[in-house]
Amino acid sequence: MEKLLTVRQAAEKLQIKPNTLQIWRNRGKGPSYVKAGGRIRYRERDIDAWLNASFCNPADKLKPEGEAAKPEIKARRREAVSALDL
Repeated sequence: MEKLLTVRQAAEKLQIKPNTLQIWRNRGKGPSYVKAGGRIRYRERDIDAWLNASFCNPADKLKPEGEAAKPEIKARRREAVSALDL
């Protein structure tokens, strides 16, 4: 059987406070957990899966090279520039 982590152990693994896990559970966020006999436990693989799914790469947010700005932004820029040409 897979070892289950206590709330404190899971929090240590995530480098957060145990209370944060409680808040996440109440909000339906965070890693999956098991509730058995009134006790909350976390499987390490669920924590790892949640972390992997939460990974963000800043480069993914960059626009591809040459992609134009939205038309409304371009229009506002033109208005701002023409207002300066007094």
